[in-house]
Amino acid sequence: MINKLDLSSPFKYFLLGILILALGGFLGCSRDPEQRTAYKGFLQAILAKQGYFTLPPLTGEQEKTFGPYSLSYQQLYDFTKGIEKSVEECAVYMDGISKNISTPKDIMDRRDEIARARDYMALIPAKWDELLEQAKVWKEKLVLHEDVASLYNELFIKYTEPVNQIKPLMLSVVDTLNSNIELADYLKQNEKNVQFQGNMIICNDEAV
Repeated sequence: MINKLDLSSPFKYFLLGILILALGGFLGCSRDPEQRTAYKGFLQAILAKQGYFTLPPLTGEQEKTFGPYSLSYQQLYDFTKGIEKSVEECAVYMDGISKNISTPKDIMDRRDEIARARDYMALIPAKWDELLEQAKVWKEKLVLHEDVASLYNELFIKYTEPVNQIKPLMLSVVDTLNSNIELADYLKQNEKNVQFQGNMIICNDEAV
C-alpha cells in the first residue's frame, strides 16, 4: 500500500524548503568552474598591465559573473581606495604650500598652514599600517581555489608593497615641514632684526 503525502499540510513547506536549498547549493557549486575561469581571466588582465594604476571597480555584471570570488577583489579594491584617498588629501595640502609659499617670508607668514599639513601627514604612516594590517587579516580569511589564490596573491603583493616603499618618502616630507616650521618660528622671534628681499634674508645682527 502506498501512502500519499498530504501536500496541504505544513510539512510540504518544510520539504520544499529543503529542496530549494539543495538545488541552490547544487547550482552554486556547478557554476564555480565558470566563475573561477572568468575571475582568473580578470586577474590576469590586471596583472598583465605594467606598473601601478588605479584598480577599476567591479561592475554589477562582473559581480554576478565572478560570484563569491568578487568579494576577494572588493576587499583589495577598498584597501587601495583608502590609500589613494589619503594620498589625494596629502596632495591638496602640498599643492597649497607649493602655490603660496616660495620665499622665507612666506614660510614665516604661513607657518600655521605648514603646521596643519605637517600634522596631517604625520598621521599617514600609521594610518597606512592600519589599512595594510586590515587587508592582511581579510586575506587570511579568504578561501580561494588554488589556481585563483596564486593570481590573487600576486595582485595583493603588487598593490600592498608600494605602501612600504612610499612610507619613507612621506616621513621625509614630514621632516622637511618640521624644518620649515622651526625656521618660521626663528624668523618670527627675530623679525625686528631681519629684512626679506625675495629669497634672501638680510640681517645685520651677527648673533641672529
